Amino acid sequence: MFVNYRYAIGAGTRTGGNLTVAGRPAYLSEDRTTLDLLGIPKTAVSANFGWQWDGPRPAGAEPGATSGFTEADATIVLAGARVVEDPTRPQSWK
Repeated sequence: MFVNYRYAIGAGTRTGGNLTVAGRPAYLSEDRTTLDLLGIPKTAVSANFGWQWDGPRPAGAEPGATSGFTEADATIVLAGARVVEDPTRPQSWK
C-alpha cells in the first residue's frame, strides 16, 4: 500500500465524498484502488491499495495478482491519520 500526503494551495480541492472514514468524508475511486481522505484544508491524503504487481511477483503470486491490500486495510490506515493544521510550522508537529 502506498500512502501519499500533500500539502499545498490547491491540494485537497475535492469536496464530495462517497463514504466516511473516522467521521471524515472520503472518496473511493471508481476502480476501487484508491481511497482519498477529504475535509482537511489545503491537504490531500490518499491510500493506493489495489495496484497489480509490475515486474517480478512474490513466489506463488498469479499473473495479474493485486497487492493483497483491501479497502478495509486502507480505511484502517486513513482512520488513524493525524494531520496538523499548518505543516509549515514545525512547532505544531506532534
